[in-house]
Amino acid sequence: MTDMANVDGQLVSSDVFQGPKVAPFQIDEAYWGYIIRAANASSVFMYVAQTITMFLGAAFMAAALGLLLMPATVMDGQLDLFRIFAVIMFVAASVFLLWFASRGTETELQIDTTLGEVREVVRNRTGKTTLLGRYGFDAIGGVFINRQPGQKLDALMLRYRNTSQTLLIATAKEADLQPLRDRLGRDLMIVGADKG
Repeated sequence: MTDMANVDGQLVSSDVFQGPKVAPFQIDEAYWGYIIRAANASSVFMYVAQTITMFLGAAFMAAALGLLLMPATVMDGQLDLFRIFAVIMFVAASVFLLWFASRGTETELQIDTTLGEVREVVRNRTGKTTLLGRYGFDAIGGVFINRQPGQKLDALMLRYRNTSQTLLIATAKEADLQPLRDRLGRDLMIVGADKG
């Protein structure tokens, strides 16, 4: 621990200068409810992987078009079946690679208090969402913090009905998760009481 001088010349412990505390998740308000997403950006590895797959997908599509448009005189007449099979395989590989390149990498939860549902979605870089799952508030059995001994972060979970099936909401220290747990519990209880 080192000491630093402040503006008045007094010595202050450097432990005071730790910077602002940032939660590992963020909550964005919307007119219909709110969105819970991880605050950390996607990894560089995932961006590089998606960029490479985009170029590979485009290359496979170009190869498929090249094989399709190749004159029959270049290839022996007996290879037409092989050429059609290769075009189909190149198009399939291209579609899969381009789909992966355009897909998002981070899931987010949309808590829709007007419709009374939780939506699990993946958002891509352009903002388009893909729905992974939709759960009504009446299907949620509880909201709890899963304390993991030996781990630095705890997990906030939603339980589906009274089963062992759970949905991860966020990971953070327990003190950061408690206000979100309380808010979700209050929202789920109010909507459940309105429907009952």
